[in-house]
Amino acid sequence: MNLLKQKNNYSIRDISLSNYTVEILKDYELTYWEKNDENRLYSNIISGNGVIQTLRRLPG
Repeated sequence: MNLLKQKNNYSIRDISLSNYTVEILKDYELTYWEKNDENRLYSNIISGNGVIQTLRRLPG
């Protein structure tokens, strides 16, 4: 996996996930995940500004 180099060792974290969360992520991977160059789970995340612009275009 090609990730950017961390600023320092304090930027690297181990996290705990519940079994339920792991199952949700596995289901997402099997159902929705698309292969990408970075091999990341979420590769096409839109920015906050992109969300706002999209919401403004919705009627109502």
